[in-house]
Amino acid sequence: MSLSRRLSALNDHDDDVLEEDDVLGTPGARKKGDVGPETPMPVRSAKRSGRASKGAPLTLRDQEKHIDSLKKENFNVKLRVHFLEERLAQLAPDQMDQALKQNINLKIEVQNRGLEIKKLKKLVLELERELERLQKGHGSSRSRERELEEKLDERDREIKDLRRKLREGRSDGDAMRELENRNDELEAELGDMRSLLEDNVEEINRLRVLLEGGGNVDAHRRLEELEGVNEDLRAQLDEHADVVAQREDEREDLLDEIERLRLQIEDLQRRREAESYERSQSRAQVFEEREEREAVEDNLSAMKDNSRPS
Repeated sequence: MSLSRRLSALNDHDDDVLEEDDVLGTPGARKKGDVGPETPMPVRSAKRSGRASKGAPLTLRDQEKHIDSLKKENFNVKLRVHFLEERLAQLAPDQMDQALKQNINLKIEVQNRGLEIKKLKKLVLELERELERLQKGHGSSRSRERELEEKLDERDREIKDLRRKLREGRSDGDAMRELENRNDELEAELGDMRSLLEDNVEEINRLRVLLEGGGNVDAHRRLEELEGVNEDLRAQLDEHADVVAQREDEREDLLDEIERLRLQIEDLQRRREAESYERSQSRAQVFEEREEREAVEDNLSAMKDNSRPS
């Protein structure tokens, strides 16, 4: 299967997921045949049968931009955890169990997404080392760059829409259903991303063999053209690497802020419990003092009655 057809399948999958109404029981639950976060299995590339490829190979820049999008998704889920924990502090006792279960599911989802992102980042680094050894590019890479940039822009708009819905105060039940649907999309998207990475490596190997075996004028002309394209790709890679590093620093700062807020919530909960205990003790003391005062007033009234002349 060509890379453009695989990318088209990725777009079709996203549209199908957005139309689903079914809700998963647990975001961390695995379907039969899923690969766990500890040992991601490589996705087997489809065999080529001589058909012409309609798409371009996936560039490293697009892969890293896609990883950055997934990191934003991971941060979005952690932000959900923070808001649900904040909401937890405001719930009544009979709502605590349900809220705690939702909070645990969200934390599991955050951990799974973090592991997936780390493993996908490792695959991209391996591809980067392969590109450094390779002295050629691919003429149709720009077309696929545009396709993936449009895909990532769509993901960015989706993330902004989810954050807007959070600010508008979506209910916990709707937020959980939305998160579960998004989890399905991410699982499918990660699998397709692995396939695109493997396809890119295969195309690099085929192009290397072609250049090593070519000895005519056309082959040399093609080599010069590919070397020029490769220079552009390396420049784009360096530029994007700086952006990725900057965004990684920003992500770390945001994670630190989330942790600070979480600790602040725990401190507020402890203070609330202490104040609640103090209020209960104070009410008991007020009740006791009121009984004593009423007893004294009754005794005083009785003494006044007894002191009146008959």
